[in-house]
Amino acid sequence: MTRSRYVMIDFVNVHKSFGTLHVLRGIDLTFERGLTTVVLGRSGTGKSVTLKCIVGLLEPDDGEVLVEGKNVVDMDRDELNAWRARCGFLFQGGAMYDSMTIEENLIFPLRNRKDISTSDKTELAKEKLSWVGLSGTLDKFPADLSGGMR
Repeated sequence: MTRSRYVMIDFVNVHKSFGTLHVLRGIDLTFERGLTTVVLGRSGTGKSVTLKCIVGLLEPDDGEVLVEGKNVVDMDRDELNAWRARCGFLFQGGAMYDSMTIEENLIFPLRNRKDISTSDKTELAKEKLSWVGLSGTLDKFPADLSGGMR
């Protein structure tokens, strides 16, 4: 298997500025298929900008963000929506619905997916919670969790 078949997302010399503030300067970064990758850094270092470029919410000023070899900027609406459906992202400061349990909040984006049964949606929620060390919180409400847990 060649290296390129392992690459899921590839940043090639990506630049992004907001006025005179240069946030991303010539970023070369590869996310490999099948690996969990953490984007970590201090406030203001470009983490959110990087993630927004990955899902096509921001376009780089220069360079390319390739997803499975295709530039995100060149994706049509259907391709971009399909790509975003494969991604999980939460906006900074994003909130859950206070009146819904953690399980209901997690499966809410899947409410229109008729190809996934209710029990499978619950299993997906359990799996995702176990990934982040929050097993056993399905029946709790957001107010029952600490800010970090939310």
